[in-house]
Amino acid sequence: VNARGFEAPEGESGVFLASEYRRQVTFSSRVLQGYNCNYQHFRSFQRLDPDSVKLNILTAAYIDPLNPLYMQTFDKPVVVFSHNVKLSRLAA
Repeated sequence: VNARGFEAPEGESGVFLASEYRRQVTFSSRVLQGYNCNYQHFRSFQRLDPDSVKLNILTAAYIDPLNPLYMQTFDKPVVVFSHNVKLSRLAA
């Protein structure tokens, strides 16, 4: 993880935001140099009731600056994924 942030916005009861920036390096016996990719993960948590939370995860993938296609995309993500998850507490 290269960078991480979080906050609970004022006036937004039951909301929590978190973000991470990651650099992934993949090595293979078939490639002389590892393959690099950069990701950002944004997570928003919203309490629905005392026993459940709604989670939205947004993931953006960016091309590495050493990639020849980088100048075509620059700081724009090449892939964006969004997932909604409901987390519930199990009864004891």
